[in-house]
Amino acid sequence: MQRARPGGRGFESFARLYGAAEAQAHAEAVAVVRAAFPTDWKAAAWYLERKCQRQWGRHDRMDVAGQDGGAVSVTLIEQLSDTTCEVDLVATGTHRDVLNLGAYGTLKPSGVKAILRMRERLDVQSGQITYSSLSFDLNDLFYQLARVDYSRLVEHLDRIQQLRDDLLCTGDDADHRRRLTEEVGRELDAARLVIRPWYRR
Repeated sequence: MQRARPGGRGFESFARLYGAAEAQAHAEAVAVVRAAFPTDWKAAAWYLERKCQRQWGRHDRMDVAGQDGGAVSVTLIEQLSDTTCEVDLVATGTHRDVLNLGAYGTLKPSGVKAILRMRERLDVQSGQITYSSLSFDLNDLFYQLARVDYSRLVEHLDRIQQLRDDLLCTGDDADHRRRLTEEVGRELDAARLVIRPWYRR
């Protein structure tokens, strides 16, 4: 296994190959989409959505704008085999738009500057990217972007403290203990959702 860091031996030649393969894959993908325009309106809509984002783009994604337009930087390239590598990428930007995460909920614009660390696994054969998979830590992104309502959190903690005191005074009343225990569970769940609102069901 070989590792190449920016400025290191092997990094520049791989970066050139990566850039050329990515450009070719881009051109081929655009040609396929454009060829589908006459028979599939969704291809045209998809193209407009991405090419003319201000006019046709969706507004349920995070707008990340780094310094001077903010390019994604490559921090590490790890050669796993003759054709497979993993690339570590870092993007820094500001959370400016609603981030819709489907079943996970939405995060309203927070103005928070966030760092997104990603890892892309690539298979490159004959100068073309034949496989690509991108992953990142969704929990870390949520943690950076979520707003915590501290006054609500303190209210839940006060209620939990009161329930603790009540529980100490219940004596041998099993039904009363059970009811208090259920209330503690509800308050703990509510406090957790204040801290981590993305877990809301």
